Amino acid sequence: MSELSEIVENLQEPISADEMLKSRSFERVPVVCPETGEVLRYRKKVVTIDRPDGMTKQSDKSRTCIKRLLVARARGAVDIYNSKKPLSGDLPAVDSYFDAVRLVTDTQASFDELPSNTRQFFKNSPLEMVKFLEKPENKEKAIELGLINPPSPAPDPVQVQVVNTESENPPAE
Repeated sequence: MSELSEIVENLQEPISADEMLKSRSFERVPVVCPETGEVLRYRKKVVTIDRPDGMTKQSDKSRTCIKRLLVARARGAVDIYNSKKPLSGDLPAVDSYFDAVRLVTDTQASFDELPSNTRQFFKNSPLEMVKFLEKPENKEKAIELGLINPPSPAPDPVQVQVVNTESENPPAE
């Protein structure tokens, strides 16, 4: 009887891999060149124990069988695709991951340059500031905090003087 079958037969209860490593020292096995018979290197002898009950959870076998999933999908009983709602909203246009990361770091750097009382107003969160600035009713407070420029005053009206030019250009009849 081989050493492996003896180990399997002697197992009363399943043991963990850690227990197996502690209880059994690994042998060094030579790797020999088939042509010359020379020892090229040594490797550890590995023992694999194939337990009849297996290590995987068998109760999920029917739910994860690809053949059953495809048959159920063909009948329309199972949707194997992602059923989550897609992300939508006003997202900045970025072309790559690098651009997105740069946008986030630039926003954080700009937020960090604000005065401490302004950052404290937003609980030190750039996200809170962005949410605040998206609401039109917060415009006056944003001007007060110095986040946006106040609207420029309307220019003085220009006085227009109409000169009667009737004598120079008579109306066409």
